[in-house]
Amino acid sequence: MRPVSRRALLGWGGILVERRDLLQPQAVHSSGGELRVRLRAASSQVRIGGLSGSALTYNETLPGPTLRFRAGERLRIDLENRLGAATNLHVHGLHVSPAGAGDNPLRTILPGDSFDYRIPENHPPGIY
Repeated sequence: MRPVSRRALLGWGGILVERRDLLQPQAVHSSGGELRVRLRAASSQVRIGGLSGSALTYNETLPGPTLRFRAGERLRIDLENRLGAATNLHVHGLHVSPAGAGDNPLRTILPGDSFDYRIPENHPPGIY
């Protein structure tokens, strides 16, 4: 089954707004000064507003989980690639160096591989 097109997803969003059955994504919270989460990128079957289809997901959910942590806490994301193509992870807004295990948008994670991202504590508070 092919992934859901942007047009179909927008249509599903319209159905959801009309039916008022929007679901909150799972929230993952930090503990002990660190948020550690495993994200599995994969094509999964999803159901939205009574319609079902295939979509690219994190942890088989659409949208993926909400990551909640405080300024000054570390963020570690183990990204597992279960897609049929290479992928990566990139954050917008956090002040993260691309060096080491940081936020390098050119990093390539091949299908079947994983990478442990480490976002340091020096980011300001905000919604990212």
